[in-house]
Amino acid sequence: MKFPNTVSQNTFKAYLNVKQSKENSSKHLNAISLDWDMNNIDSLRIMCIKSIADQWHEYPIFSDIPNIEDRNYLLDIIDTQIPISILANYITEDVFWRRCFTDKWKNMFPPVVDKPWITIFMEKYFSEMIERLKPGQYSEEDLQNILDVCAPHLETLKTNELQPALDEENNHVPFDFILSNLPQLKHIDLTFDLKSIGQNFYLRCSSISRSDIQSLSSGLKKCYELIGFRIHCNKLEPYMLQLLAHSLDKGSTNIENLTFSNCGCGDLGLVAFLDILNHESFPNLKHLVLTNNNFTHEGIIELAEVIKTRNIQTLDLRLNPIGCDGAAAIFGIMLRGTPVQHLNMACCSITDEIEPLLILLLETNRVVRRMNLSSNKLGLDLGEKIAKTIDVAKQLQEFDLRNTEISAHDKWIIDSTILENREKCNDLLC
Repeated sequence: MKFPNTVSQNTFKAYLNVKQSKENSSKHLNAISLDWDMNNIDSLRIMCIKSIADQWHEYPIFSDIPNIEDRNYLLDIIDTQIPISILANYITEDVFWRRCFTDKWKNMFPPVVDKPWITIFMEKYFSEMIERLKPGQYSEEDLQNILDVCAPHLETLKTNELQPALDEENNHVPFDFILSNLPQLKHIDLTFDLKSIGQNFYLRCSSISRSDIQSLSSGLKKCYELIGFRIHCNKLEPYMLQLLAHSLDKGSTNIENLTFSNCGCGDLGLVAFLDILNHESFPNLKHLVLTNNNFTHEGIIELAEVIKTRNIQTLDLRLNPIGCDGAAAIFGIMLRGTPVQHLNMACCSITDEIEPLLILLLETNRVVRRMNLSSNKLGLDLGEKIAKTIDVAKQLQEFDLRNTEISAHDKWIIDSTILENREKCNDLLC
């Protein structure tokens, strides 16, 4: 069926007394008032589509409309406040779900990602629901209904905070149940801290509990498509790292990105995690971020022995007091051919004692492209030697040496050389 586009003027006049409609008197009423504007009359086709939009909640018609122009117009006027359980069953078009996103989050600039807009909307919607969910105050049936709607479209699960139970156990939401219902999940980014707690604050109220880590580990075993895992927590105990290592190693064999940031696990936690792994664990791991975990050189030496046989391209150890011994362990495996392209050891208590290995790395390594040694006490002498050596490292495109106590002149030489390297690489389309 194709909707008619026009109605004849005679037909229009037969149903509307123009003279009476222009009079502003309650004594003259039009028995059939269609509320038409004489200067802007909708076509019958547009009226039909508006009628469909008005009744869409009860009669969701979309794919049955044969004309693509009619469907596009319907997408522009349909109410975005209709429950997403109904919308998602009938509409997947990007233009509509982008409108849903901007209508719901008016102050948020839409992200620029290569994903369908229904995926972007569902990921944001589901994440906010998880962040607001209070343990013990939800029904598994309601949660299952939401998962049934969102799961087919979710690729990433990200939380910026989680609500604790505020009781003695201090448990969070059941991630074993949630993750077991998200089989297509590729990225997990969890933050267990709180943005605000109000009057219910008490010490360690946002800490992760034993039940939390067991639930999360159980859920991770079923995330077979996972390629990225990040957890931000104020404290992870060694046994928690062991549970996570076992689950990730057994369930997520294709993982490429692994991040433990601000977890305060220390050398004991790092060694506990590494002890679970074997030579076949994480064969596809490319990016490893271990920011601010109180690691010393002892833990980093153990880590270097493990990652030297991996294809690690990004290694981030900033804000860990690893010292020169820890830095030497990392530089040592890089000199033996480890393919680390991006290295971040900012604020790692490194001093000028690292000079021999650092200069040797600049002279011989042709793989590393970005290096960050900022906020370390390298000193004037080492800065001068770096300035004399830097022109050899043609592949280096970023070298952050801020707050390293080197002279401004030497830093200018280094920065100028790095800029030339970057421009040459851009000309060659590196």
